[in-house]
Amino acid sequence: MSITNYWFQLIWILTAGIILTRFLPKKQEIVMGRIEERWQMAPAVLLVIPYIIAAALRSDNFGDTYAYRRVFSEAPNRIAELPFYLQGIKKDKGFSVFMVVLKSFIGNSSVCFFLIIAAVQMLSMAFIYRKYSENYWMSIFIFVAGTDYMSWCQNGIRQFLAIAIIMAGFPLLLKRKYVSLTVIILLGATFHASALLMVPIIFIVQGKAWNKKSVLCILGCILILIFVNRFTDGMNDALSNTQYSNMVTDWKEWEDNGTNPIRVFVYSIPMIFSVVGRRQIKEADNPVINIMTNFSILTSGIAVVSMKTSGIFIGRLISYGSVYSASILLPWEMENIFTENSAKIIKSAAVLGYIGRIQQKKAKEREEEQKKGIIRTCYVLKTEKILTIFFIVAVVLFGGATVLSALQQKDLLPPVGFGIFFIIALIGTVNMIMWKLEVNGDEITWRSTFGKKRTFHFEDITYCEMKGNSIRVYVNGEKLFTIDSGIDDSEFMEDIERRKIPIRAYWGKRKKNKRKHKYT
Repeated sequence: MSITNYWFQLIWILTAGIILTRFLPKKQEIVMGRIEERWQMAPAVLLVIPYIIAAALRSDNFGDTYAYRRVFSEAPNRIAELPFYLQGIKKDKGFSVFMVVLKSFIGNSSVCFFLIIAAVQMLSMAFIYRKYSENYWMSIFIFVAGTDYMSWCQNGIRQFLAIAIIMAGFPLLLKRKYVSLTVIILLGATFHASALLMVPIIFIVQGKAWNKKSVLCILGCILILIFVNRFTDGMNDALSNTQYSNMVTDWKEWEDNGTNPIRVFVYSIPMIFSVVGRRQIKEADNPVINIMTNFSILTSGIAVVSMKTSGIFIGRLISYGSVYSASILLPWEMENIFTENSAKIIKSAAVLGYIGRIQQKKAKEREEEQKKGIIRTCYVLKTEKILTIFFIVAVVLFGGATVLSALQQKDLLPPVGFGIFFIIALIGTVNMIMWKLEVNGDEITWRSTFGKKRTFHFEDITYCEMKGNSIRVYVNGEKLFTIDSGIDDSEFMEDIERRKIPIRAYWGKRKKNKRKHKYT
């Protein structure tokens, strides 16, 4: 999955969320003895479906996707072969069992494999957030825009499967059914052993917000930071006879400098807000919010420890708490701790802040590729399938809204407005299906929106012109095509720079022409 597509996934959550919130009524439900307004199940599921599809259609270039696809292709497709197959599996055998059983039904389709995994992950979150979050839309937005969706649903899928399984058991935590919940955690641990961390946590987070247990955890994290070398030595000894015996050695050899401080701060925001709003949290005396507050304290503590130890190994433990504290507690804090005007400012800042996280993720991704020396000579610039699907969904959504508003309302303004968006989405869909730029060494083949094809070489490119985030390409002195901002052009522009093809600024050219016109 490219960062470009990630932007359009962000656009989906913003536009679809507004439409679904505006036109679809909520329903009243009893949550922990209180009457609350909640999204209906159908629109709640509809909001996350594009993200399930995106995870299924991602390319091998993203994270560990290729490794997972290879493991799936090598796994047997008959349950009878499972005992022999497991003999060669050293860790997380539950995932292997799940994979083989699934493959016996769906065959060799890795797309279906990723689709089902993403459905389990996202729907578990959707059910819990819809039920227990005061603002379901904000919960999903934080998960997607905070790059957790990209990091977990599309990369660390074994661990996030474990997290999803445990999330499904969250009602048991509220009811204090620890035996049943422990069984679920042990099941999750067969997918990823780190899930065992949740066994003590379910007891720590229980009770009032900022109770003695959570405060002791903070003190424990401080002690770990003070005696970090002893902590790592102790961890090394504790893990010596386990599947993670080389973990400490690995993060030191890989020059793992710990979790980025900015990321630590982002994950600590719910905890910081809980300090500001301790009075409101105490007055609310909501069991869900109490637990979420304690989750936020633990999340912050683990994040700080990972900053001084390992971002790869310790940092991934943050997700066990952040899926609760960031996506359930933070929306509640926005609505209940601050005044209405202050809440609007904070929500706007959150949107801008999480958008900034995407930019940071993009820069890091490109930096990692450069370190690996990745230079692609054969590639295709095209709107990926998922973005096309988003626009197709938008066509259906706005088309349906146009018809419904025309039938239900006397005012012509809503159907006209929706009709305009429908036409825009339709034109965009056609463009995304047809437009294509294929690079094979020095040869370039371009296909326009209307199917026109043209083949040329890099040496034929006179110059490129920057206009905003779009790139105009001039071949033999004439403008041939434009690469829109919605297409990831990073590989193409690297080729342009490597071949020292001139890159000009559109606005600089306009200013020059204006000066010419003035003196003539």
